[in-house]
Amino acid sequence: MIATDGGDVHVRTSGDPAAPAIVLVPDGPFVVEHYDGLIARLSRDYFTVCFDLPGFGYSLPRVGYDHSFDAVVRVLEQVLDSMSLGRVTLAFTCANGFYALAFAARRPERVERLVLGQTPSFEAMMGWVEHVVPKPIRVPVAPGALGRARPARAGQARRRHHRRGAAGGAARQRRSGDARLRDHVAHGPSGLGAKVLGTDAVGWDRPFAVMRKAFHETGDATQIWDGHFAGREREVFIVQQLTNLESLPAHGFKVGFFPMKLAHCSAAPARVVAFLDSAELLRSSISRTG
Repeated sequence: MIATDGGDVHVRTSGDPAAPAIVLVPDGPFVVEHYDGLIARLSRDYFTVCFDLPGFGYSLPRVGYDHSFDAVVRVLEQVLDSMSLGRVTLAFTCANGFYALAFAARRPERVERLVLGQTPSFEAMMGWVEHVVPKPIRVPVAPGALGRARPARAGQARRRHHRRGAAGGAARQRRSGDARLRDHVAHGPSGLGAKVLGTDAVGWDRPFAVMRKAFHETGDATQIWDGHFAGREREVFIVQQLTNLESLPAHGFKVGFFPMKLAHCSAAPARVVAFLDSAELLRSSISRTG
């Protein structure tokens, strides 16, 4: 961990410190641990530095940290200073590419080159956000996020229904299968009284390629993150990217979720712990060892 003005930053380094340096910052929902394979490959030729920005992974933000360009530039500079690194290659992806550009503009003497992956123009990014992402969830989301979806007010639901009604019968027919999926998510486990819904998948929703195709075909923004939208009908907590589920028995345990307290956010990283009954744990161990 490296202490910065933005908070304590989780950093992983690998390779020869005398080699050219390359800096990676994972784009949420990915964190440092997801970059293990890439770090191993790059470390053959580069001194590789990979860290989570404050508010992501195990990097805890300080009170008042605002994710602004100035704040992130300061964090990046302090990380480089802590290792006495001069000129480096910045390999940032998606929206994090804007931070790399801001750093290059403010500290050009410290940038050897930029490698930007899937970083559009700023105008295109903001247009995508306005068009696709509902206002209540325009906050950073990190892996293992614990998100809370609230039921929509009746008046809001009626207005949305009225607007969608103008889309035409063909679009409604194409959405019927997705509506059944949302129905299942909203009224399946939650209909049985479940308030916390967990998965080891990347997200609670359909694969992004499927959602994107449906959105392009229908123009309906609710095709994106449809599993989350289902939570508007019944309040649920969604926990994603759970690990070690295969280590649990089929039954006989309880699960506790301990989310990080982040102000003004609808999601946060969470520590998820399973509590096993001692007798059940013994039986499970015996069955595995034969």
